[in-house]
Amino acid sequence: MRWLAKALALLALLVAFHAFGPAFLQGASPPRASPSVIDARISPRAMAHIIERHGPASEARGAGKFAAGTTEPQIRAMIAEAVREGRPSANTNGRPGTLYDYGFPTDIGTSIDGRPTGRLRVVVGPDGGVVTAFPR
Repeated sequence: MRWLAKALALLALLVAFHAFGPAFLQGASPPRASPSVIDARISPRAMAHIIERHGPASEARGAGKFAAGTTEPQIRAMIAEAVREGRPSANTNGRPGTLYDYGFPTDIGTSIDGRPTGRLRVVVGPDGGVVTAFPR
């Protein structure tokens, strides 16, 4: 029976690592999510843009990038937390919408100049939909 308990513990560890990636091994808490609040506001087009320009595998120049191994569900959870807990301000250069800036306790990616950062900016349009989100 002891081997069964060990096998179940190992399985739980593997599932947790798969769900939360390297942050799990570093002892960091996974980003808190509020999917019912924010997921509906991230259109497939907006998420495609975020992944294409700011995802871990993106080769786009001049853009903050999420850390290697960051998954789409983790990005969604980070966006939800930033909108829920972040500091809102008016969008810049006369553009409509709201900016939410939020600092996580651990690094989430790299800034536009390649430095590690725990800060996330989320741009929300006047209709309440997420336009983009990126480490900064």
